[in-house]
Amino acid sequence: MQADNDETSIEVYPTHARLMIGAAGAAVVAWFALQLALKPPPPGAMGGLATHSVLFFALTAGFATMAVYLTYRLFRPSPVVIIDDTGISVRTAMSGNTFVAWEDIDWAKYPMRAGKLGIGLREGSEARKAKAGISDFFFPDRPHIVINRSLLGGQLIGIAAEIRRRIDEGGYGQPEA
Repeated sequence: MQADNDETSIEVYPTHARLMIGAAGAAVVAWFALQLALKPPPPGAMGGLATHSVLFFALTAGFATMAVYLTYRLFRPSPVVIIDDTGISVRTAMSGNTFVAWEDIDWAKYPMRAGKLGIGLREGSEARKAKAGISDFFFPDRPHIVINRSLLGGQLIGIAAEIRRRIDEGGYGQPEA
């Protein structure tokens, strides 16, 4: 976690180790998929040579793309979470590119299941309407924004503390349970 030039802004970047492990893992899987794509299918395999080759070339392309993207992120990092006076921006695969103003945040909880940070949005807020889905009906207390620890590691503790501090100072949301 690093403070931006503006004392009230915090940018959180993914850990280099996790990006390196992800890129290396994706490259290894892509290499194995390519090796399988270049071998003929075993006799009697369903679909024949064309299906076999297309499947493994598609796997190779997908994992190779992921390896290239993670390597790019390693050398040209961009923040995954930005916390400032206006709200919080989250840029993850699970949450997409999401901005939520402080007045729309109802609660933040860490740790949740599997060590995730969950952020609940205030009932009736525009941000909650944008994130609404069928699961709101069945699970109304679920978090609307989830930040997974797999990309940020131990930084989630600091993020959760900063979000709670800003919620408390601004008089937003529910007090910590």
